[in-house]
Amino acid sequence: MRDVGAMRGPQIASDSDSVLGMLSLRASDWDATSVQTVLALVRESLTATASVAAEWTELCVEAKRIGNSPAAVEEWALGPLPTVRFLRLLERSLCDISRGFRPRLFGPPRSGPGSSIRVPVLHSDVYDRLLFPDLSAEVWLRGCQSIDDITSSQAVAYFSPSGDLGTTVVLGAGNVSAIAITDALELLVVQRRTVVLKLSPVNDYLEPVFARALAPFIRHGVLVVQRGDAETGARLVSDPRARRIHVTGSSATWNAVTEARVGAGISMDGSTAELGNITPVIIVPGSWSRSQLRYQAEHIAAMAVNNVGLNCAAARILVTSRNWPQREEFLGYLADTLRERDARHLYYPGAERRMADVLDRHPAAQRLGAGASDSSPWILITGLDATDTDEPLFREEFFGPVLAEVVLGTESAEHHLYTSVEWVNGQLWGDLCAAIIIDAKSTRRRPVRNALESAVSELRYGTVAVNHWPAITYALGSAPWGAWGGAGSLSQSGVGFVHNSQMFSDIEKVVLRGPFRSHPKPIWFPGHGDAYEIGRRLTAFQARPSLRGLGAVMLAVIGAVLFSRSGVARPRTILPRVIRRRRDQLRRL
Repeated sequence: MRDVGAMRGPQIASDSDSVLGMLSLRASDWDATSVQTVLALVRESLTATASVAAEWTELCVEAKRIGNSPAAVEEWALGPLPTVRFLRLLERSLCDISRGFRPRLFGPPRSGPGSSIRVPVLHSDVYDRLLFPDLSAEVWLRGCQSIDDITSSQAVAYFSPSGDLGTTVVLGAGNVSAIAITDALELLVVQRRTVVLKLSPVNDYLEPVFARALAPFIRHGVLVVQRGDAETGARLVSDPRARRIHVTGSSATWNAVTEARVGAGISMDGSTAELGNITPVIIVPGSWSRSQLRYQAEHIAAMAVNNVGLNCAAARILVTSRNWPQREEFLGYLADTLRERDARHLYYPGAERRMADVLDRHPAAQRLGAGASDSSPWILITGLDATDTDEPLFREEFFGPVLAEVVLGTESAEHHLYTSVEWVNGQLWGDLCAAIIIDAKSTRRRPVRNALESAVSELRYGTVAVNHWPAITYALGSAPWGAWGGAGSLSQSGVGFVHNSQMFSDIEKVVLRGPFRSHPKPIWFPGHGDAYEIGRRLTAFQARPSLRGLGAVMLAVIGAVLFSRSGVARPRTILPRVIRRRRDQLRRL
């Protein structure tokens, strides 16, 4: 529902015709550019992006009317943080390529179902192991049976170029600020194509920041960042010198682009897209303590309220069991958690109309949270009938703060897993990402454990997360992000993968796993307290990892946890006295 095709905004000053002409002429030179030069440009952009990170975040906070609330940390996590991490991991891979090797694997691969093989994509170094000790992530690759198969298919644009040169027009999304810039980097560095980055008018105020962050590529003549309206976008995608298109937006946008290009006699071959999702969260019934129920209620709320629900990975449909004795208690805690969250401004065009449509269809929906007059409540709908084939919430992505529950008549944890997977695969639109929440006690039983592994394998989604929000893989920069459909074939949620810093080929899916309960509470939880300082320090650390930087992150985490427990509000720029003292001690080491 992110209609980046309906682009309205200031007309660009530069001419689209001359831009595409210049970039098309540069395409062959860029393909022949030495790896050392590409590496130097990535390093310069990493430094430049880190230098504009604070300004970038503050612009987003202002535009989305977040103010001085704890939710401001989202703009670090949705913008500069994943971008600097992706650039740093690209630097790592390019260093290997510059020495004549394929990008190093993060760990030994293992065999998977059928003809796939599973490769670790999280812990790139010791710092990752310290930051993410309880998480694991694997990419599942098709058609690989050995390390040689894996490595020979990596970095093909550098070792086995196809000769298919040209310029790609990237139509950037307007909801999450990192999307446009990391999409452009994927095309520039991983696929080695010249790029026109056409910004959505929703966030085209970031054009000066992006221009400074990507200045090395712009000076090299392989990238142009543009603003523009719908006419500008139409001219770009209808020009035959735009050999490929990359869209992060709605299926309506993709259809409009396809119609425009086919009408102009231009092929869509090689074009890629990420087109949204109705993200399911399968709640496996278990025997949870009261604190576990509250934690998971906050966990699900975090997946729903981040960025006012304007994420393709936002939790949309909870799949529960009618026979779970704790279902009503869990839903009560979930409603309480949403009620405690401040309602926020719906900054994305058309979001208010979509929310009105939902409420017209479901007048009994709970409207939770309070805020300013221009804010929208969190909408919680429970007890949806899984057999209702006319339910719009199953067929289209309602892009906004809507969370719904579907109830299945399952009899056990393993039965719920098998039945949920069948229902989700068959009834919900999209195949981008899905989540499973299951407690450790349940997985100690072999039938449940087998059902869980079957569910992870059988879910037809590009990312499957166990006990974590699937969007975390997007921010990792090392875990590819895309639809399940497969290489070269358009599925409901698109085609192709981004954030592919290790430059894999023929990706099937990514699987993220974590504990049922994380300690300390992840920074994306809405009730974390003041996590803004954590976001700032974590971004600086990802740009230039060091023990001192890691220590600064840990101290900020401790400070946020202490203040979260005390319930005392504080300005996000002020550290408690004890944290400042520990920080000063660390600096003297």
